[in-house]
Amino acid sequence: MSLSTELYVTYCSKEKLTTPGLLPAVERYKSERINQVARLARQAQSDFAILSGKFGLIDQRREIAYYDQLLTADRVEEIIPRSVDFLQQQQSDRVLFYSRSVSTYPQLQPYHRAIQLICQQAGVSLVKRFYPPSGDDQSTG
Repeated sequence: MSLSTELYVTYCSKEKLTTPGLLPAVERYKSERINQVARLARQAQSDFAILSGKFGLIDQRREIAYYDQLLTADRVEEIIPRSVDFLQQQQSDRVLFYSRSVSTYPQLQPYHRAIQLICQQAGVSLVKRFYPPSGDDQSTG
C-alpha cells in the first residue's frame, strides 16, 4: 500500500514584486497567505503549488516574470488543460486548497471553479480549507 500524497495549493496574489526578470513564484507573490500555506506544506513534507490567474496551477519554484492578471470566469477553461497536466505530473492523490471565503471575496469564485475542474479532470480529490487555517475549517467540494 502506498502512502497518500498531498499537494498544498492556494491562489496567487495581486501584490507582486515588480523586480525585472524571473523570480520563483513563491518569491514573486507578496502574500502572507502564500507564505503561510508554503510553511504548512513544508511542515507536512508535501509539495506546494500556486493557482495563477495567468499560468494556471504552477509549482512554487517555477520562475515567472511580473504580470497583472486576475483569473476571470471567461478564462477558467483556458488554464484547465495545462493545470491538469501539471497536477498529473505531481502524482498527488489529494489537493488541499487554502482560500478565503468566496462569500466575502466573490472575485475568488473563478479560482474555486478552476481548482474544482482541474481536480475532477485529473482524478484527484479536493479538500477546501479556509484561510487563515484553524483546527476545524475543513470542507470538501
